[in-house]
Amino acid sequence: MDAKITDAYLQTFPTQFHLLHQYADFRALYEKAIEVSGLRNHPQLHQRPLKALDIGGGNGILGGTIAAEFDGRVEYQNLDIIYKHLAEDIERGWNKNLPPLPANALPGDVKDLDTIVAKGTTYDAMFVLNFESGFKKGEYFRDRCSDEKEFLFAYAMQISQLYSALIFAQAALHLRKDGKLVEGGLFLDDTLDGRMSFFEKTGLRFWHDGYSRVPLSTATALRFAKHDVRSDLAAKRNYLNEFHQPLHQVAAEINDLAELYQESFGIHVFSALDNDRDHARKTIAGLREKWQDALEQWGLQDRFCG
Repeated sequence: MDAKITDAYLQTFPTQFHLLHQYADFRALYEKAIEVSGLRNHPQLHQRPLKALDIGGGNGILGGTIAAEFDGRVEYQNLDIIYKHLAEDIERGWNKNLPPLPANALPGDVKDLDTIVAKGTTYDAMFVLNFESGFKKGEYFRDRCSDEKEFLFAYAMQISQLYSALIFAQAALHLRKDGKLVEGGLFLDDTLDGRMSFFEKTGLRFWHDGYSRVPLSTATALRFAKHDVRSDLAAKRNYLNEFHQPLHQVAAEINDLAELYQESFGIHVFSALDNDRDHARKTIAGLREKWQDALEQWGLQDRFCG
């Protein structure tokens, strides 16, 4: 396939993010994540079931991969907000055809993990494989954002930063000592510096185990880029009205973002050290309050900016 997206190709390009699992290089992300998670060579692998949490695991592709390899030796749970919405629909009887939620589903959001699982719940590995902090994409979209949207943009970036911080704070609370947080996504060159600065400021204790780049084909990178342009930063939020237009009119932007994915997509691995659980809980509470305040301000700015 041509390295550049074409208007004709755009019109036949499906938007469903879950279809990414059809691509071999996207599946390789999950295989690499398991490789660096420490599960395969865990000293207690044959002594007790290990526990793995997939944050925002969607269709559970990672869970299927783990089940096929470990044959029950790793207990997998999938925490996803979509399960919360489905559970609410089932409870209200809005859709009689919805099947029961999978047994390994945890309905909810990672920022509330401490309220979802029982106190004292710990994991040997936590995965967050399709989340990125928004800094690089934020810079990219900011250049195309009209002046009156600047205030709203600032709140959007603040929310993204706080959400990322909450992931690490929850990991400090719920990872066993030496447990791994495997973070996959689109990373800036200074991403690690930001992480380490956050640990220093908050007193959360993690060791950076390394970074692995995950090569993406053009087809996979384009699917990521199209999803971002049409869903994450355009269709779901109304703060970039400039992007509410036919896909063929933003082909250049999609190409640029796809190239960024091919250059900067990879996996960071962090090991949890001996974290103070009470301190982690206080950190989570403070971050969650800041996140809620920023979200409310975002809504005010959204209404103000129109």
